[in-house]
Amino acid sequence: EPSSAPAAAEPEDDRPKVKGILCKNGHLNDPRAGFCALCGIRTTQQTAVLIEGVRPPLGLLVFDDGATVSLDMDYLLGREPETDDRVASGQLRPLLVLDQTGGVSRHHAEIRLEGWDVLLVDTGSANGTLVAPRGAPGWSSLVPNQPVRLTPGMAVRMGGRQFAFESPHGGF
Repeated sequence: EPSSAPAAAEPEDDRPKVKGILCKNGHLNDPRAGFCALCGIRTTQQTAVLIEGVRPPLGLLVFDDGATVSLDMDYLLGREPETDDRVASGQLRPLLVLDQTGGVSRHHAEIRLEGWDVLLVDTGSANGTLVAPRGAPGWSSLVPNQPVRLTPGMAVRMGGRQFAFESPHGGF
């Protein structure tokens, strides 16, 4: 006879969701992109109906020492990021940035993922954060607590360290 035990509930998927367009191979893409970030096929022939799905990683940070970090959640960058309450609570993932020059603050900057955008925020660091879009002639300083959208190829300097943002999700 049938069991009267309740069916096991599906675990809740709490990964961030975004609205995007599917390429014909089923990959979710930024609606602003003309090509699939994974397979490269044109997305414009597809019906531009936005569907909600789990957000894919939005790019990579490529550091000057060759280390790479996949951007699938929000990060706190600094020399002691684990000492921040938001890291302890799981809101931000710590990203340790070691700097021989001593120019990186304990809690230097945040990477925030909002929709399909990757934002960089200087959290009021002592020595500031500099950015240079691909092809720019020089560096510009971030205004503390003012988010700046990272674009593919943009370089970021914190103290004596540098990293670049690379993303397959177009350069809009």
